[in-house]
Amino acid sequence: MVAARLDWRLVPGALVVWLAGLVGLLGHWALAVVIGGVGVVGGFVHLRHGPRVGAVLGAGWPLVVCGVLAVCPVAWRVREAAVDPLRGEAARAAVVEMRVEVAERPRG
Repeated sequence: MVAARLDWRLVPGALVVWLAGLVGLLGHWALAVVIGGVGVVGGFVHLRHGPRVGAVLGAGWPLVVCGVLAVCPVAWRVREAAVDPLRGEAARAAVVEMRVEVAERPRG
């Protein structure tokens, strides 16, 4: 068996997205935007000053793309969860009765 060398270029970008989601949910949703912004800036710094292997610029572009994903959709969804009207009830573990009215017929 030949031991394959691990490719770590996508790990920083994945950490940015996961960290933005986790900190945004556990802390404040604006922290997800800050973490995503730091990821974008870090990616551009890596593109400018990072190691170059041939035409590949290492983890720079994946970090930029994942930072943008953390800023836009992840932060938006975390913000929506933070302002959800049932969040307070869920935090108190309250028992609530919900009434759902179906406004249209099911498709299919």
